[in-house]
Parts: sequence; structure tokens; C-alpha cells
Amino acid sequence: MDSEDLETQDVDREVDGVVYRLRPMPFGVGRRALMRLVKIVSPVLSSAFKAGEGDKLAMIARALDALPSALSDEDLAFFAKEFGNCSWYQDGDKWVPLLVARQETHFAGRYLAFAQWLAENIKLNFGPFFSGVMSGKLALAPGMPTPPTG
Repeated sequence: MDSEDLETQDVDREVDGVVYRLRPMPFGVGRRALMRLVKIVSPVLSSAFKAGEGDKLAMIARALDALPSALSDEDLAFFAKEFGNCSWYQDGDKWVPLLVARQETHFAGRYLAFAQWLAENIKLNFGPFFSGVMSGKLALAPGMPTPPTG
């Protein structure tokens, strides 16, 4: 797939009243980002599931407790840079590239919007991967049990 093919996969998402155009990352960058994300998400989810699936508040609390030791400022900077290279926001009738330098003013005081923009990019780039893993489409070892459904 070449860069023109990636352009056909652009999606528009509204976050905090701003329309963003998101493009999937090229594979080489995406592969590195996926591995970094897995290293962050795995201990957070492991901690959350120890609370038991029936107690959602306890799961959230355990996930939030584990997040600071799993997620670093360098991780946030990495994802902001790489997703920014594949993002634009609408300003009137033009699309403005959301490169790191522009993020400094665009997201100033808008930390929730920043987190939501990151989440939209994660869903676009890695949502199908995580859905496939959770549905058992990716057995990492022979005889590996699939996650429970229902």
C-alpha cells in the first residue's frame, strides 16, 4: 500500500468541537507504535482484570493505579509526534497539519481533548488488532485459550 492508498483511509472525527482528519500511520511507524502501546496497555489491563470483571469501578481504579508506572511522558511525546504526523484539524475551510509545534498551542489547556484525540488515533490504527486479539483470532501459542465471550 502506498501513500495514496493511506489517504483513502482518512477518517474525520470530532473532538471537543474540533474536526480532525486522521490517517493510518505507515506500517513501519505503526509497528513500533503498536509494540510500545502493548507494553503500556498490558500491565494496566492485567491489573484491572485482577479486580474481577463484575466490579467495574474497582477495575477502573486498578487501571488508573497502574497507568502512571506504565505510561511515561516520553510515551506521550512519541504518540503525539507520530499521530500528529498523520493528523490535521479543520480551521474554516482549510486543513491544518497537527505537527508537534502546533500541538503546543492547539491543545494548550485542553488536556482532555488531547487524550481524546490520542484515543481516536489509537482506535483507528490499532482497534482492529486489539479486537482480533480479544476475539481469539490471534493465538500466540498452540492451544492457547481464547478469552471468554459474553
